[in-house]
Amino acid sequence: MSLLKQRQQAILGQQKQPVPTHVVTEHKINPSPVTHSLESNFQHLAEAMQADVGQAKQIKDRAERRSFKAQALEQQGYLEQLETYRQSGERFNNPVLAWVFIWLADLGRWRDVIKWMPVLIEQKQALPNKFDRDNWQTFVIDEIYEAAKDEIESDKFDVLNPSEIQASLYQLEAWFNELEWEHHVHAIVAGKLFRIIGEYETAYMNKGRALKAHLRAQELNDGAGVKGHARKLAKELNVEIEF
Repeated sequence: MSLLKQRQQAILGQQKQPVPTHVVTEHKINPSPVTHSLESNFQHLAEAMQADVGQAKQIKDRAERRSFKAQALEQQGYLEQLETYRQSGERFNNPVLAWVFIWLADLGRWRDVIKWMPVLIEQKQALPNKFDRDNWQTFVIDEIYEAAKDEIESDKFDVLNPSEIQASLYQLEAWFNELEWEHHVHAIVAGKLFRIIGEYETAYMNKGRALKAHLRAQELNDGAGVKGHARKLAKELNVEIEF
């Protein structure tokens, strides 16, 4: 239970039974008086977030843990508070933004990930210490790569209906090229992004784009593991390539 909730109960003189691990404990922050800054409000909100992060860690089943996260995001109003933060133009160390973003990726809410990613990068928000990643670009590419692999290998993969993952990959590809992420992302991670794009394009029978993506992956990382795919595509397209 968060410190914020404990203080609220002390004031109200209430005694409540402990809440089961898998139930979201409501500790939504009410609007602060005008004398409180937005940063101060988020310091209190961070206590609620840490309580929810702690509860989530106690849930061993992955599906139940994701269900808890989705419920917490909805009930605690984290995204609404973050929208207020975004529109305010203020900038400060914001662990609530970092953890909500991580949860959005875990929940596969890729449109939201793409929406908030530029904010995290521009503000140089820090990744929580438990995540051994250099930056947010690396975190997102690693996460979406695994989700994309699962989707392609799934029986439910539908080439007639492009997915939210595919659209997000294209946005990441555009940012990678326009913002020169190759100077910020390790070669192995960069290669993974273009390899998985190539696999999507292959699935959608876009052989030209697939070959281009595989060649870019190879250019970024000689060990990207795409040479066989690239040679096969080049043969089908009747073009010559060199490695």
